[in-house]
Amino acid sequence: MNEPMPAPAAQSLADQMYAYLEAAILRGRMAPGQRLVEGEIAAWFQTSRSPVRETLRRLERDGLVTISPRRGAIVRQVTEREVLEALRVREVLEGLAAREAAALATPQDVARLRAAAGGRRGGRGNTPAEDFHAVLVDVARNGTLERMMLESNNVVKLIGAAAGRAPARAAQVAAEREAVVRAIAAGDADGAEQAARRHLRAGRDHLVSGWPAEAERTTAARAPRRRRGDVPAALEASSPS
Repeated sequence: MNEPMPAPAAQSLADQMYAYLEAAILRGRMAPGQRLVEGEIAAWFQTSRSPVRETLRRLERDGLVTISPRRGAIVRQVTEREVLEALRVREVLEGLAAREAAALATPQDVARLRAAAGGRRGGRGNTPAEDFHAVLVDVARNGTLERMMLESNNVVKLIGAAAGRAPARAAQVAAEREAVVRAIAAGDADGAEQAARRHLRAGRDHLVSGWPAEAERTTAARAPRRRRGDVPAALEASSPS
């Protein structure tokens, strides 16, 4: 699709731009360090640069973009220290979510968790892993915990986008998630917390061990050189079918 994308009536242009750019970044279609050129985005959405700047500032507030006077807006590059900090915090929070879910989960909640753990996509277009973690926090019914999780969520998603998905770990991930669900279904709070923390530690160890080199390869592969005026490929790929 090379023609400009009209804004749907049900969604403001600013919200549409935010949703498309967020999706392109979090799905890895815009690589860490890649520039977000105001003029290209404005032309594609048939708008002025003003709403584009507003959208980029919103992405900056949400931790997905950095803006500097000389380089403009670029996709945020997470550091190794941020990787470790975010995943350590996530381990503690998800362990607590699993513990509280074990005390509160109904049979319907367990069914939802099992469906998410099995890799079924949710209605919001999230990946299966994101759905599982979102359902886990929802079942815990702890508003403060949910808000704290949301604060670290974009950093964690950026880590995944930078390092790429890990199909080689898929079977292990499924087994780890099933262990969490089994403990919750049994009402085993200690076991659920331990299983959730083991799952997060295993993911962290796998991700961090190969993150720097893989992130560099991913950046190089996903940031082809484009001519001025080309349709932003990442945005085109994020368009609804």
